[in-house]
Amino acid sequence: MMLDGERSSEESRTPLTPEDRGSKGNLTKQDALDALSSKLINSCQSSLKALQKDIHEVGNRTVHSESKMAEFATAHNDLAEHVQALEQQIATLEKKMMD
Repeated sequence: MMLDGERSSEESRTPLTPEDRGSKGNLTKQDALDALSSKLINSCQSSLKALQKDIHEVGNRTVHSESKMAEFATAHNDLAEHVQALEQQIATLEKKMMD
């Protein structure tokens, strides 16, 4: 049993005609709830899209930062190896000079 101003689930999916709104064309409570529901859904969807975009951008920045850190770590390790090699060469030369 539906009360005055209520619509069945099938009716709630279709746009309202002036006849659906009552004799004077006024919106019923259900119409107002449907309009509010649509606005909330649209607002939530747009907020969700904006949040997804922000998350994607943060992910891209994170990937870029991680790539740069990997490059820096590799360069640091290469320099450390060269320093060790140079230290060994210096030690060898010092030893030769003392002999």
